[in-house]
Parts: sequence; C-alpha cells; structure tokens
Amino acid sequence: IEISDPYLGPVEREYLIYLPSTYSTETPHPLVLDFHGWSGSAEGHIWDSKWDVVGEEFGVIVVVPDGIPDAESGTRTWNVTTEYDDEFGWRCDPDREQYGESECHYSCSEWCNPSYGCVAGTTCYNDLAFIEQLIDQLIETYNIDENHIHITGYSNGGTFTYRMFSYSEKNLAASGSVSGAPFIGKGDVPMPPRSMIDFHGRDDWTVPLLYDHSPGEGPMGEVRTIMSWVALYYYYKPEYLDLVADAYHCGGWEEWITDMDGVDGWGCMVRKECDDSAKIVKCTGDHGHVYPFNKGDHPEEASRILWKFFAENPSRN
Repeated sequence: IEISDPYLGPVEREYLIYLPSTYSTETPHPLVLDFHGWSGSAEGHIWDSKWDVVGEEFGVIVVVPDGIPDAESGTRTWNVTTEYDDEFGWRCDPDREQYGESECHYSCSEWCNPSYGCVAGTTCYNDLAFIEQLIDQLIETYNIDENHIHITGYSNGGTFTYRMFSYSEKNLAASGSVSGAPFIGKGDVPMPPRSMIDFHGRDDWTVPLLYDHSPGEGPMGEVRTIMSWVALYYYYKPEYLDLVADAYHCGGWEEWITDMDGVDGWGCMVRKECDDSAKIVKCTGDHGHVYPFNKGDHPEEASRILWKFFAENPSRN
C-alpha cells in the first residue's frame, strides 16, 4: 500500500492479510490488526500470536502490518512516542552512554545523537497515519463490520496499541495490548471511552510490570512510571489502568473468567459499568516477556481470550 506520510510524503508500506474461508462479500466481517514486537516482522509474529487460527475459527479478517527497517541493523519497530514531552520531559534517561548508544533511524538522521536522547522507537515514519490509512483501504476493499475494528500487538507492538488507543481518530472498538505499556506523557485517556484488555506477565524483565523486576521508578507523569533495564520510562500499569477506568467512572475490580484461569498463574480482573459501556480488563500470569501460552499445547488461547473480549465490546460511537 502507498500511504501519504505527514512527514515523509508518499511511502510504500507492507502488510499480510488472512481472510477466513467463510469470507463473503455479502456479509460484514470483524477486522483485527495485529502488531509485531521490536525487531519482529509480520510473518514471524503470526507464529506466536496465532491470530490466523483464531480468525479462521471465528470468521475474522486478520491483518498483520510490518514496521519499517529504518536503521542499519534492519530492525523493524513501531513509532510509539516522541523523545521528549513538553510537560513530562524525556521518556528515558537521555544519557545513553551507560546503557549503550542508541541506533539512529535513517528517517531522522539529521537530528539523531546516539549518545544523548531517546531515539529508540521514535522513527520519523508516522505509523499511526499508516494504520489509519490502511484501515480506510481495507474498508474500501473488503466487507468489514465497522463496529468491530480492533487493534492488538505484542511488546513494542503492544505499546503502539496503546498509542493508537489514546490518539487514533478512527472509530476503534476494543483494543488489546500484550507485554506493552504507554510511555510517560503519551497515554492520554481517550474520549469517548474505549474498551481495553491488557496482558502482562509478572515475570517480565523487558517491559516490567512490577517494581521488583525493575531498577525502580522513573519521573512522575500522570501516574507513576516504572523504569526498564535500559532506562525507558513506562507508565506503571496498575495505576495507569485505574487512571483510565476512573476517568470512565467504572465500578471496582472483579474477576473476569477465562478458559485458562489457573494455568501458569493466569487470571483476569475487570472494571465494568463504565461510561458508554466500556470495560477495562487486566490479565496476568507467571510468564515473562512472551505471548501467553505460546509454548503450550494450545498456543492460540491468548488470542482466543482477546477475541472473546473484542466480540463483546464493539465500538459504541
């Protein structure tokens, strides 16, 4: 697809699409866009997420976009934030010499300083514009249920899911993040309310969920932040999800049942009775920075749980 990038002009972008065998031009189908993680790819990610399996099972069109390899290493990533926020400052410790120099992106090479700044994940490609224009083209090409357009992603793709959750102008239905978190200053609560389900392992040392897996707190944002081991400042997820749910006037946390409850410590909680019938769900288990259950006998179960939530939470707008 050729998109119009607000900064770079016409740009060719790539994606994979999985049409269920039941696809018909006469029937609207739900759409799920699934984002790979840092250094991943669309082709590699689908082996972990198994959204192609779940899409076939439930008649869902699944689209897996590719990030752009915008550096010498060829690493694909999503533009998840900016280096600096006017209100909250740097989104990492900008002195990179003690953590290893950052790799400059070709698209932003004119202002990159690998020794000072927070350039990782801040390419100049506008991925939000890419996905919004991709959604428009998919709606033109396929019979899509526009009340069921969902986004999800893993790790860097999970953080990008939060970026779209906060800032996309599209009429998105429920979203789902896996092992991702918003950065400081880049987690606005979207209005009108949107539903979100979040998966995050207690044993995650890459994007830590818990402070005992982290060097500690970063600077204060809208809520507390938690540092990664390369000094990135993520919003502390338990407080961030409460920030969203409180803004939506949701009820208190209660159990949300899934078919995998108790497997490797898995369990979910929900805040419901929110404005516009939104729901906020958080799920965790004893896993690390991985897609839940992908090493077990039923690696598609995580995406099945996501789809259960998506199916129950269409767009209300």
